[in-house]
This record gives sequence, C-alpha cells and structure tokens, in this order.
Amino acid sequence: MDFKNYSTHAKELGIGGNGYYKLEEGENKVRIVSHAEPSISHFVNKQAIYCPQTEDCAYCKENVKKTYRVLVYVVDRKDEEVKLAELPWSVFKAIGELANSSDYGFEGLPPFDLVIKRTGEGLETRYSLLPGRNDKPISQEQESALKSKKPLTEIIGERLAKSQVADFQGYVEDKDAFPL
Repeated sequence: MDFKNYSTHAKELGIGGNGYYKLEEGENKVRIVSHAEPSISHFVNKQAIYCPQTEDCAYCKENVKKTYRVLVYVVDRKDEEVKLAELPWSVFKAIGELANSSDYGFEGLPPFDLVIKRTGEGLETRYSLLPGRNDKPISQEQESALKSKKPLTEIIGERLAKSQVADFQGYVEDKDAFPL
C-alpha cells in the first residue's frame, strides 16, 4: 500500500473516516442494513489481537480475556452514508431483545432506525438502545452502496491475518510477558 492512495485503501478495507462508524458520546441514530458477524479479540498491550476461535490460539490458551463485538453495516443517519460498525455485545443483545419483544418484534434486520446512546469513557462506557420512530426506507443509493461493500466475513479474515502477522513480527510483546 502506498500513502498517496490512503483513501482508496481505506475504502477497499472498509475503514477510515468515510466508511467506518464510531459510536459517539450521546445519541447515535443508525439503521442496520446487514446481518451481524462476530468480532472477537484479545487486548494485549493496548492492541486488539483478533481471535481465530481455534484450539491453537495462544491467547486463549493463556486465558487472556476476550472482548466480544459484532460487525454490521449501518446507515449513519447523520450523513446517510453506509458504514462499517463494530458494536459492543451489549448493543447486539439489546437489538435481540427488541427482535423478541411483543411490541417491536421482527425477523431478520430491524425494520426501523435505532438510537444507540453512549455514555462514559473507557471501562465506564455504557450503552442503551431505543427503537427509532423513523421508518424511513433505505434508498436505492444506500442499497447500491451496501452491495459494493466488502463482505463482513472477508473483513474478519483480514483482521485475523493482520493480527497473526503483527504477532509474528513482534509488534506484540512475548505472550508470556503480560500479566494474566
């Protein structure tokens, strides 16, 4: 990859300012437009190391705590762009509770916007979820943008490969050196 084409690379990888959604402090209004894929990682020396979920994961063998999140594509209602989002498990669970509720129940994807409220920082971060009142449909432009996005399973595979390369190249200190 070359630096001059960083924006092209970001689009190809589904990352960067345009294409990646980050939950901000306060209310975040989104529409989920894809199924969810698990994104499981170990945090070692303040770096996410994506877990392959296999018996030979050295971090699992050492009982290094896992962080469970899910990858989804969302429409960011601030700018109406389709973006990759990595949501905390607690938000995924809250969406599941809506799916099973008698008032908001649904099959597949939520047919309404969601308001995800983020409060706090670091380990004190908390999330709450409300169904949005907007049943605004997804536009043809947004559907086309979604179809052009990289499959979530491919993104997970790339993250795993990069984590293994980073670990192999020594970007992460010796696995035995960190406290358990």
